[in-house]
Amino acid sequence: MGGVKEYYIARGTEKSGPFSLEELLSQEIRSNTLIWKSGWSNWKPASEVPEIPVSALRAPVPPPAPPPIFDYSRVEDKAGVDYKIAMIITAVFALFQVFGRPWALQTYGVAISTAMVCFVWYYFRKYFDAAGDKPTGTWINWIIGAYVGFGVLNLFALNIAWTEDIVEVIWDRTVNGNRYAGADMQQSLNIIQIGLLLFSMVIITVSVKIILVNHRHSSPLGWIAAATMTCIPLALITNLIESVLLSEEYIENRELTYIWSAILLLPYYFLFYHFYRADKDDASP
Repeated sequence: MGGVKEYYIARGTEKSGPFSLEELLSQEIRSNTLIWKSGWSNWKPASEVPEIPVSALRAPVPPPAPPPIFDYSRVEDKAGVDYKIAMIITAVFALFQVFGRPWALQTYGVAISTAMVCFVWYYFRKYFDAAGDKPTGTWINWIIGAYVGFGVLNLFALNIAWTEDIVEVIWDRTVNGNRYAGADMQQSLNIIQIGLLLFSMVIITVSVKIILVNHRHSSPLGWIAAATMTCIPLALITNLIESVLLSEEYIENRELTYIWSAILLLPYYFLFYHFYRADKDDASP
């Protein structure tokens, strides 16, 4: 084809050319396609190039649509659950952990607490199911699994006949560097330490994931995740230490203060508010 080849086309980071005017017009050109011609100082959109007739231009491709913001007005109906039940379970769990602490730290208390907290996070997962955010819902399943793991680990430790003051053993091993302390309990200690590390990392990782998707949801997910990653591993480790590694007399007479217990339950206050909004703001009759 004839004509001087002096036109160039830019699509993203890719450039093509040179083209003659006839060749340029045979390309798929949109009004926002960038064109450069020999002698020009800057690239121009095709709609500003006089040599290109309007009839030769295609409509510009719209940018990708932003992720939808999922609000509370339709979550309960789509999730197919009653968030009043979630509110009740969350409140009972928090009260049990604070005011029923001597019982919550025993075998049956650990089992009951684990079951309740799994129900709480199940209802939280249903929010993402309703929002169509299946990947995040799958991550919440990992948190539920970590809670079950913590519960099993706690029950395992409760059924071990500790032959030494385990608090002194752990202090001697970690602070004083005495790797021979508690040698007869080595296997049990290793299981507990690995379990605590593994399940804590799962909870922290999922919390970071929730923070990353917070912009797609009009809900306090960021607060829930931040409180979860800072408070829950500490709370679960504290519960295990207090219920297993300390004597029963210590549990009854020197249990954690109400204030400290309340601080560690911070994620559940945000979860309660989340369930309250899902129930109160639901637009369905």
